[in-house]
Amino acid sequence: MQVVREIDLAILSTLNLRETAGIILEKIVQQFNVDAADILILDSSTNHLQYIKGIGFHAHTTIQSHLGLEQSYAGLAVRERRLVHIENLRRSPLNLMPACNFKKEAFHAYLATPLIARGEVKGVLEIYQRHPLKVN
Repeated sequence: MQVVREIDLAILSTLNLRETAGIILEKIVQQFNVDAADILILDSSTNHLQYIKGIGFHAHTTIQSHLGLEQSYAGLAVRERRLVHIENLRRSPLNLMPACNFKKEAFHAYLATPLIARGEVKGVLEIYQRHPLKVN
């Protein structure tokens, strides 16, 4: 409950999306003990996801700034409006990790969940883990 309260205060205290996203990501990484996370915002006019903020990545070149909804697991989360969980990225039948640097990051597991407000998808929260991640 404390983490939810801190996130709520961060959202209420600023209108700066990048600053708010940074606070939210820090809390998520700390609370859930994951290696990296980012937030992508949906541009509904172009149907592309735009990178806003990330934390825990080794290489800044890992992040692609614009992703089509057909090009990524994050896009799949948006299209299907559901959590996407890839237990082992190396064995996934779909190859939807868009940047080659993800191999250098050595991510093993991946989660993407759509961020929905007032019934509309506004973006995606992505979580990355360098070892197996258990989801209950």
